[in-house]
Amino acid sequence: MRNLSRFSLLIAATLGATVLASAADLRSDRSTTPSSASTDKLGEKAVSAPAGKVIEILKSLEERYAGVKTIRGTFSQTTLDQTFGEKIESQGVFYLKKPNRLRIDYNPPHETTLLVSERMMYRYIPQLKQVERYRIDPTNSIVEVNYMLLGFGASTQDILGAYRVTLAGEKPGEKTTQVLRLVPQRSEEASFKTIEMIVDTERRIPLEFRVTQLDGTVATVKLDPSALTLDVPLDDKLFRPSFAPDAQIVDVK
Repeated sequence: MRNLSRFSLLIAATLGATVLASAADLRSDRSTTPSSASTDKLGEKAVSAPAGKVIEILKSLEERYAGVKTIRGTFSQTTLDQTFGEKIESQGVFYLKKPNRLRIDYNPPHETTLLVSERMMYRYIPQLKQVERYRIDPTNSIVEVNYMLLGFGASTQDILGAYRVTLAGEKPGEKTTQVLRLVPQRSEEASFKTIEMIVDTERRIPLEFRVTQLDGTVATVKLDPSALTLDVPLDDKLFRPSFAPDAQIVDVK
């Protein structure tokens, strides 16, 4: 059960990492591209790409999904828990309805539902008959769960306001990809160290996300491009916090 309480929030940081409106305050005095190179999590050399190249990739994604209202997709996730030395494999489906609703369902045996709606987040674990309820802080410029999935049309300006973004080259063996590394501008407001996003620049599709948590735990989420559906009708009932009647609700601060 301990694993069930840990891995479902990692997908939130991976798929939903983006910014709130307060990120605009950061843009006036924060640099968006560091000048030195470093080694990334994919074992490649991170290069100091011109800001123009980073912006080009982000704007391409923003323009591609700007008019999209709903997204449905499937994913597989591998979580390497450094604290307990465990590897967790899981799969699931996610639903996004702009501007501010997100649902993620994990398949058995790790059955869990993560729901984001109206600045509230719910994590329902049927096996525990428990619902954890979180209030999303609107004053935090780095938000693990938000209405916009990173890579599916988030504002380039807001991303650059909240993250230092660098280009880390191609994924080995995949010439049409680029790896973007995002480091929070204000690390004290984030519950993770870095996000790496692999983008197919020809098809303008985010393929993979990799989040490194503060404790060294790494969650890698791979999306299935063939299962990605845009502007499919999604019933509002999907995003309502309706759980089993006998589930205990626990407010988490």
